[in-house]
Amino acid sequence: MTVLIGCGTTQDHRRRQYSRGFQSLSRDEQSLASEGKVALGMPPLAVYIAMGAPLKNGNDMSMPVVPQQGMDRWHYRGTLEKRNESHEPNWIRFLSRFEGVVARPADVNYLVVEFTNGRVAKLWLMSREYEVLEIWR
Repeated sequence: MTVLIGCGTTQDHRRRQYSRGFQSLSRDEQSLASEGKVALGMPPLAVYIAMGAPLKNGNDMSMPVVPQQGMDRWHYRGTLEKRNESHEPNWIRFLSRFEGVVARPADVNYLVVEFTNGRVAKLWLMSREYEVLEIWR
């Protein structure tokens, strides 16, 4: 007997898990989330599909937690892979340590995603020492 196991991205898994909500996103939001990218103006579901569960709080020891209503800041630990600021929509791709990323300690940063009125209003890239490196708003 042969067993074949499909290998999709974690974004694929989350997209299937929340297929009804995913269909309600705009085409741009669907595309960005499917590629693991986050942009200003995205709703929490699109960020969750793109990045997964945020950390319980900002410290290294916290584990991912399912986002709850009213969580206005989501914290991630990992590395900034790439960004696009040359045209709309501006986006970043941040690889969370819980997405299977192995990085040198010097490359590890924090990303804070801040929501206002149910949309990403600000993205904070912070160093391991919690110094603000960049802010997108």
